[in-house]
Amino acid sequence: MSRSGSKLILIIPKTATAKATELLWQKGIADRVSIGSYEIVVSMP
Repeated sequence: MSRSGSKLILIIPKTATAKATELLWQKGIADRVSIGSYEIVVSMP
């Protein structure tokens, strides 16, 4: 992956962003990964 210049894109829940970032740094791949996050909001009348 690093030779081709490609980046891994992870889409994870907003609440897990910090944990995922920490894991990526521990594994030494944080520089090759982009993290996107989402939050689902349910509104009931």
